Amino acid sequence: MAVVFELVADFSEDEDAARRCCKWLEHRIRPVEIDGYTITIHPPLVSGYPYTNPTRFQVSVVPANVGYGVALDETDERIPLTDAQLTRLGAFLYDCLRGAPGYQLALVGWDVDFLLEVDELSTYWAAEIRDGLFRGIIASKSLLKQLPTSEYFVEFDDAHVWIPYTGSKTI
Repeated sequence: MAVVFELVADFSEDEDAARRCCKWLEHRIRPVEIDGYTITIHPPLVSGYPYTNPTRFQVSVVPANVGYGVALDETDERIPLTDAQLTRLGAFLYDCLRGAPGYQLALVGWDVDFLLEVDELSTYWAAEIRDGLFRGIIASKSLLKQLPTSEYFVEFDDAHVWIPYTGSKTI
C-alpha cells in the first residue's frame, strides 16, 4: 500500500478545469532544494473518483521519493526528511498552487485526496474548521458559504481562502 505526501486540488465535476489547472501547474513545478536534498516533483496528474465512472476530478502533485511505495517513484530509496524539512516541502507545494485557476478545495499532506469532499468537511470536520484546527485547507471564495464558518480563514490568493498551513509530520 502506498502512502503519498501530496498536494491535491479538487475540481468537483469540472474535468476541463482540472486539465487546465494541470497544464498551468506544469509550468510552475520545478525541483526544490531543501537542506542539501534536491527533491524533484512528478508532473501533475488529473484523476477522477470513483475511477470507473468519475463524478469528481482532482489534480495531484507528488514529490518524488518522499512517500512510501509510490508507483510514480523510480526507486524505493526515500529521502529521509525531518518534520521541519517536510513542512518546507509542503509550503513549497502551496506556493506552486497560489494563483492556480479553477479549483474548489486543496490540501497538502499524507494521502489527503479523500478529505476534499464538501459534505465531509461540513459535517465530520466542522468543529476542526470552526476552531482553526484543519490547517492548510484551501477553499474557493465561492465555496466558502457551504463550509462551516471560521474566523481562521484568511486570504490565500484572489480566488481562495485558507486556514494557514503550519506543517506536516513525518511518518
